[in-house]
Amino acid sequence: MARPDTKQATETLQEVNSVFDRIAEWVATNPALVMSAIGGVLALAAIVGVADWRSRATANQAAASVAAVQAEYFAAMGATPGSVEVPEPANPEAVQGIREEYVQRFLEVADEHSGSVASISALMEAATLSEQLGDSEGALSALERASEEARSGSALRGLVLERLAQSYEDNGKDREAAGAYEQAGEITSLPSRKIALMNAGRVWARVGDDAHALELFDQAEALESDAAVPDHLTFRMQEVRARAATATP
Repeated sequence: MARPDTKQATETLQEVNSVFDRIAEWVATNPALVMSAIGGVLALAAIVGVADWRSRATANQAAASVAAVQAEYFAAMGATPGSVEVPEPANPEAVQGIREEYVQRFLEVADEHSGSVASISALMEAATLSEQLGDSEGALSALERASEEARSGSALRGLVLERLAQSYEDNGKDREAAGAYEQAGEITSLPSRKIALMNAGRVWARVGDDAHALELFDQAEALESDAAVPDHLTFRMQEVRARAATATP
């Protein structure tokens, strides 16, 4: 076994000590520069800390504002404290008036906290109430805005897009629905990504684009996902594939 080169180790240690000696000497002769650099680092850390605190405080305030409007809506509809479902008052005219009022309230709080998660929640609530009022355009407008405000690539945006796609379908806007489902299916963090792609394929097939539908079905099947695929989607996929096989010479 070769013995270590003690001379080389000694020389290396001397070089390291020399470097530290020079650093110590420079620090001693330039204290103002050193303190300035340390102060800059501490100031940057403080700025980041304050910005993070302000961001959290703003998010909490936005969430509290939306929660307050939601609680007031529940109370106006006659819900008891702690209820998770809104009862249906006996007077239809009163119900309509309350819903119309709170569509505007939710839209206003969304305006106040635009771009926040709470704003998206408020827009979703406004869309739900608009649908209950039969105002499909109002519902679509709120959902489209929510999809634009949601952070790109986030699971939240995927969920909003799925809801928007369903609303497009309900209003006979199949191409828009297929596009929204497909955008949701492109978001890797979306738990229901496979279902979104299957739905996109289903709707594209309905508008006559079997080729693109088959591509999306293949993408969905290639995903490793625990999401349970509804039977109607599986059946639709099989139907489109059988039709394509029959049409192929």
